[in-house]
Amino acid sequence: LDSCLEKLSPDDQKMMAGCYAEGATIRAFAEKCGEATNRIYKRVNRVRRLLHDCIDRQLGLRESAQ
Repeated sequence: LDSCLEKLSPDDQKMMAGCYAEGATIRAFAEKCGEATNRIYKRVNRVRRLLHDCIDRQLGLRESAQ
């Protein structure tokens, strides 16, 4: 997971850290950043898919060309 997180953009890394810090919520992170909560949820879901695909590739579960 760490190597996949390192491949994210700095903004996405910051967002994921802010949303998943102990006791944090996506709503609180959105408010702190002045963003709409729905927008942050969509970004988080996009990054989750990227991380899932990256981990699958590392484990050899998917072709890297996908």
